[in-house]
Amino acid sequence: MPGPVYIDPWSPDVPAQCSLAGQNVTELIMNGTAGLMQKCHDTATSTNCYMPVGDSRIVYNKFETCSESWLLLPGFNLLPTPMLAVVYALFLAYLFLGIAIISDKFMSAIEVITAQTTTIKKKDKKTGGEQVIEVKFWNPTVANLTLLALGSSAPEILLAVLETVSNLGDPEKQSPGELGAATIVGSAAFNLLVISAVCMVSVPKGEVRGISNLKVFLMTSFFSVFAYVWVLIVYTIWTPNRISIPEAFITFALFPTFVWLSFAADQNFWKKRTPAEAEDLMEKQAAGMKITEVTTTDEDGKTKLNRRQIATLVKRSDQNEAAEAEVMKHIMALFPSDPWGAMRFRINAVRRLGGKAHKVTKHIVESDEAPELERANRRVHPADMNEPGMDIDVFKKFAGSTETVFMFKCSSFAVMEGAGVAKLVVLRGGPLDIAASVDYYTVDGTADSPADYKAVKGTLIFSEGEEQKTIEVPIVDDNDYEPDENFFVKLCKPTTGKLLSDSVEVTIIDDDEPGYAALDEKVEVSETAREVVITVYRRRGADGKVTVDYATSDGEQCKAGSDYEDTKGTLVFEHGETSKTITVKTAENLVPHLGSGFNVQLKNPSGGLVMSKRVQVQVMFVADESVNRLSEEVLERLAARDSMGKESEKLETFYSQFADAVTLQTSVDDDGNKVEASMMDITLHFFTISWKVLFALVPPAHMSGGLPCFSVSLFFIGVVTAVVEQVATLFGCSLGLSNMVTAITFVAMGTSLPDTFASMQATIESVDADAAIGNITGSNSVNVFLGLGLPWVIGSVYYESMGSCFKVRAGALGFSVTIFLVFCCICLGTMLLRRLPVFGGAELGGSEFGKKSVAFMFFMMWFAYVLISSLQDYGYIAWDTNDDLSTACD
Repeated sequence: MPGPVYIDPWSPDVPAQCSLAGQNVTELIMNGTAGLMQKCHDTATSTNCYMPVGDSRIVYNKFETCSESWLLLPGFNLLPTPMLAVVYALFLAYLFLGIAIISDKFMSAIEVITAQTTTIKKKDKKTGGEQVIEVKFWNPTVANLTLLALGSSAPEILLAVLETVSNLGDPEKQSPGELGAATIVGSAAFNLLVISAVCMVSVPKGEVRGISNLKVFLMTSFFSVFAYVWVLIVYTIWTPNRISIPEAFITFALFPTFVWLSFAADQNFWKKRTPAEAEDLMEKQAAGMKITEVTTTDEDGKTKLNRRQIATLVKRSDQNEAAEAEVMKHIMALFPSDPWGAMRFRINAVRRLGGKAHKVTKHIVESDEAPELERANRRVHPADMNEPGMDIDVFKKFAGSTETVFMFKCSSFAVMEGAGVAKLVVLRGGPLDIAASVDYYTVDGTADSPADYKAVKGTLIFSEGEEQKTIEVPIVDDNDYEPDENFFVKLCKPTTGKLLSDSVEVTIIDDDEPGYAALDEKVEVSETAREVVITVYRRRGADGKVTVDYATSDGEQCKAGSDYEDTKGTLVFEHGETSKTITVKTAENLVPHLGSGFNVQLKNPSGGLVMSKRVQVQVMFVADESVNRLSEEVLERLAARDSMGKESEKLETFYSQFADAVTLQTSVDDDGNKVEASMMDITLHFFTISWKVLFALVPPAHMSGGLPCFSVSLFFIGVVTAVVEQVATLFGCSLGLSNMVTAITFVAMGTSLPDTFASMQATIESVDADAAIGNITGSNSVNVFLGLGLPWVIGSVYYESMGSCFKVRAGALGFSVTIFLVFCCICLGTMLLRRLPVFGGAELGGSEFGKKSVAFMFFMMWFAYVLISSLQDYGYIAWDTNDDLSTACD
């Protein structure tokens, strides 16, 4: 088959090689120019600008459409093409910033709309009467999939709608655009793959972020795959190259279906709730407006923190420094500035792009070092501080010393008479780069040497890098009963540094009698303790096997079953054992009242064991200092947040909007502290000041429930998006790119930029992944059902009412959707696989190697999607595009 014949339309000369057997090329060109030019205009690419001649084709390889725009000024296209490309690129970036800034207004209106409340009735458990409580009118799932999705996807949706409307006209001269539909597919790929990759590596070191509302995530994930399968069916299988009215309305109807099913999954409609579960759900709904679980109201109407609930959160945590920070994040999440985390993060993202102050979300307290690193930097394990006899104050001085120091590990020590030897540990702290030594000797107390122990003295020599040595003192065992006795071991004459503790008391416990059973005089335990440990002592003897029973009993305000677990049993002391412990578990989900307690009593001794006077002890619950710290910090943060919220409400006027537009604002963190503007903030402020002044015309968000702001903002987004559609086409043309490639790269990245920053910040600040990646699948679904469904309804109704059909070019886009679906399934499958404990137990974060590897894989899948789609669009990958629109309506 003869190859293609290339013609330069700017030159009247026809090359000699254009002679086709039996064909008059010049006549063919003259007769076919009109149809050929129309075809070139429709496709906007030289690869499809051809006229068939038998088995060959005449190709216009230099066809240009860069002058086809209502946006161009006269003579502008006379500029050099490279200069045009730079101008279009800068203008496109400027337009994307404008869309981001007006999106701030749009999302603020949605924030006000979703803040509306209603009242519901519930039965009061105490009085039995009806109680009216106020709850949010909008369910979070419905709000995220409707208003929030519309806010984040408005540019892509409006781009597709405006492109379709602008191309409406003569049915015989249909010019279906590709930019809108391709942008929706390209944005879906960028959102799912690139934003997920960014979120993956944004998780702080050693942490994970998992999806909390898994049922809704699974529902939106299913629809995000089904939506693009549906696009593929419509484009290539059901009615290739055209959209029928049934297809259009089915697509649009899938949007409310999708929202309802997601809401049903959120509300657990497929599983009948018990009355308790229904009550819990109602309380959670009420919590969206006012968190009654962690607040109480006094007689004066002032709201105070519910300290017991905060203590319960601490009790459920791991109860270490890192867990305390997590509890703080959880508590602050109960007091959001708005109930829709993803919305607030997106507002802050676009505010940063405009150099504006951010709105309060949550504040995270980060230590300078991870707990594991802090522990590694201490040569003595902090767990040693819990050993009996450990002097905590001395140990803290020892751990932080910058000079050589010596100390006994414990300030007191007990040893059985029959043990034969007492082993005492001496610690060396400070610099370890030189050798050091310290002398030691014993001193009699009530125990005499050599009758009760053998006196020792000597020198402990610490080599370079050595941290501890042991002193061994022989103990004399006899068969005569005698009371417990003691002696002392002392340190002296260190060759370098100083002594932090120079003496330890050693008690010799006689084991020639069965002994006495005794308890401590009092036992105090933290209110957040999950269990209480009571020590039972065997005094003045440890000979033979003995037993003693024990049992718990209620205190005045502390009851078994609700505050602690009723416990009883028998302790068995083997020969030589001098202590045993009783463990009593406290209520799992409840913190006892401060000052309340229960009793533990010993009874029924056997084997010769004698009961002492202290056979009963009251276990008292005392305040946990970490709860006090958390309560104070929460109050401080809420006060700062409230003051900022009141200040923001006062500024919401037309005058203040214009003042803010021209003023470089100082950012404020969640604690109310001012943060000076960075050089990037200053640059973005002055670069976008014209946009901010223009959009100050939008009514304030709080006016009339947010509806005027919503409507005017949507109008401005539509206007700017219409300009984006023109500039993107011109930019791609100046670079020699097709609309398809331009859409899935530059336009998709530009419209998704605020979502990228928002998801990254949500990953860092949120306790889960819902606000970071949970909304991506929902937005991708809404993009199809609204972004394609709405223009399809408009186009199909318009053209079929004129006796024709709505034509679309299915080939290249169908291929792009196919590639995206493959990578989409891999990405979602990887996310769900990472929920398994062996892979990290959550969608985001985990080990450094694991999260970076997955992020790299996601990014490379996006790069492969763009590359493969582009190669196919330019004809380097064979694919039956079937772009002949002449038979589309047959």
